[in-house]
Amino acid sequence: MAKARLGIKGLVKLFVISLLVIYCAFGSGVSHAALSKDQHNALSEGVLYFNTEICDPAAADSTDVNLVGSGPQQQAYNFFVSRGLTPMQSAAIVGNLMWESSGLNPTIVNPTSGAYGIAQWLGDRLTKLKALPNYDKLNVQLGYLWNTDLPSQESSFHVLSRLKAATTIEQATFSWEDSFERAGEHMGDTAMNNRIKLAKNTLALYGGGAAASAGSTTASSACPGGGASGGGSCSTGTGVAKIYLCSLRYDPASYSESASGNHMGGGNPQWIKTICPAAGNPNGTIPTSCLLDCSGLVNIAVYDAFGYNLQENTNAERADEGKLWKVVPLSQAQRGDLVQPNQNHVEIIDHIQGGTIYTFAAHTSQVPQPDQVKPASYPASNGFLYLHWIGPTK
Repeated sequence: MAKARLGIKGLVKLFVISLLVIYCAFGSGVSHAALSKDQHNALSEGVLYFNTEICDPAAADSTDVNLVGSGPQQQAYNFFVSRGLTPMQSAAIVGNLMWESSGLNPTIVNPTSGAYGIAQWLGDRLTKLKALPNYDKLNVQLGYLWNTDLPSQESSFHVLSRLKAATTIEQATFSWEDSFERAGEHMGDTAMNNRIKLAKNTLALYGGGAAASAGSTTASSACPGGGASGGGSCSTGTGVAKIYLCSLRYDPASYSESASGNHMGGGNPQWIKTICPAAGNPNGTIPTSCLLDCSGLVNIAVYDAFGYNLQENTNAERADEGKLWKVVPLSQAQRGDLVQPNQNHVEIIDHIQGGTIYTFAAHTSQVPQPDQVKPASYPASNGFLYLHWIGPTK
């Protein structure tokens, strides 16, 4: 029988074609009740292929990844949107990859370092790519990036969680470079400006512009997140997780252990007025001239999340136990809680997995930018102090 020989892939293709025929015949008036929310969003945004099994281990590194679009730029953009990312997030990734590989050339080689492919992979990451059949093809490299390389980077560098916390195309583009490519570029650098320009071009061509796409879809699952608590942003997050999500905005800030850095004295409004005016604009890009220390980051994150003018250092955080903070055991710690590994330092928890606490914090001025405020990880310990916000919320 002819149908029997089609196999699963053939049936899937027939199903997708059938959907497209219905969609083209009836336009936006068609009822999508039979489709999932993410499938509906994908179709509405012009994505003609939607992978409903992005977490299927058997699909990892597949050479059968279908790319839809008139060229590499649109194909890559559609690929990331079909994985559940928003147009803005997808465009930010594509802009970075275009800059890395001179327009998404999967065979490009850096003559100095030997870096290869659309993400200019090196070392073990490149070795794993080259172990795949047809590794020099765009569809294979996109599949490898999403299914293998990204999950391996997420637990240490929080790539997706930082990308999803961004509220502007500039922030999203910088977060991907800083956490995934890690080329050491800063906001304002020529190379970073070129990445952002390419990202904006991608968004304008295929995503309907920045205003329409900052939060139009969300990922259908967090399978690449390595156990992370999911996406969200400072404006869309809920509960204490907002403290973590709001803190990510200050990744470009500089570390300073001073009264201005920890927001003591005038508090957050005065800090915004005199130290970091960009923080007063929810969509503003934070420059390196904004100064933070570890407790200062907590203070401004709580202020951004809940509008509460917290003015505390680590000692004050412990002293406010029962008033603003509640001590919780390691087993109950969650995203947005604080961890004090010692009495002089505090970090904001992203998630806990496999005996490791993944965090975000302001660390030290003894390393160059952009590594003064960034993600970190610690072996989970019952000896650390864990604090859960019980203070006022908006």
